[in-house]
Amino acid sequence: MSALRKAPDLAEVSLGGAVYLLALSRLDDDQTPTVLEGSAQDIWARVDGVRSVTEIGESLLTGNADLDARIRTDVLAFVEGLRQRGFLE
Repeated sequence: MSALRKAPDLAEVSLGGAVYLLALSRLDDDQTPTVLEGSAQDIWARVDGVRSVTEIGESLLTGNADLDARIRTDVLAFVEGLRQRGFLE
């Protein structure tokens, strides 16, 4: 899989334990900032232009098979949502 990269037109601010994202190319869409906290922020912090979505998911695994299966599914869904919002290339 290819590495996940943050979009070049992304506005990102870390403040008060959260990350706020805004896709500058979509300002005409009357968007509000997306706020990432908790596990969403943990996933976002791993988007480094080197790791793939699979590698990011693997870095979050717990060793519990049932929980790990859910983590993999949730990470894939979360990353797809970030792509749809224009935060990832």
